[in-house]
Amino acid sequence: MIDIVCIRGAGDKEAPEINDPLINSEYIAKVRGTNFINENWYKRSKRTLRVPYKDGIFINQKLNVYESLLDIVDVHIATDYSFTISNEGIWAEINVEQHEEGE
Repeated sequence: MIDIVCIRGAGDKEAPEINDPLINSEYIAKVRGTNFINENWYKRSKRTLRVPYKDGIFINQKLNVYESLLDIVDVHIATDYSFTISNEGIWAEINVEQHEEGE
């Protein structure tokens, strides 16, 4: 069995150990540890973007989103992607998450 120790922040904040008999490889241990940190350490905001359709958007892809009113660019992660065809054109709806470091 593999025990996972998650270190957060500057390396001075240790999360509780993850003990799970189903974790049987280093890859799975890294995925579980990363998921734990993403779910428990970061503040997560979710929203849906409606934009003109563009081919080549993938789930878990990092997207640079330009906020024109604030004149800033933020990095978001695509969690779901769909598109609709109407008389107005082809529109994509992208569900995204943005993570900010917690305390």
